[in-house]
Amino acid sequence: MPRNKSTQITIGNDWTQITDGNADEVIQFYVVVDICRSPTKPVKDAPGLRYEATTLTITAPDIAWIRTVYVDSAIINLW
Repeated sequence: MPRNKSTQITIGNDWTQITDGNADEVIQFYVVVDICRSPTKPVKDAPGLRYEATTLTITAPDIAWIRTVYVDSAIINLW
């Protein structure tokens, strides 16, 4: 999912793919999220690395998925 400019997407408590492994991706969020590296969509109760209100870089060839933890939905920035 490489981008030439920033994009905002809404995520929820179901896993949402944020990288496809072809390019580095910077993500920024202001809530608590779980992030999981997986070539396919993780199962609902799959463990993830938990982060709170930060900016991260996911580097290729990782394929990453994200979900919210304590809220139903949130907007995140990708570039």
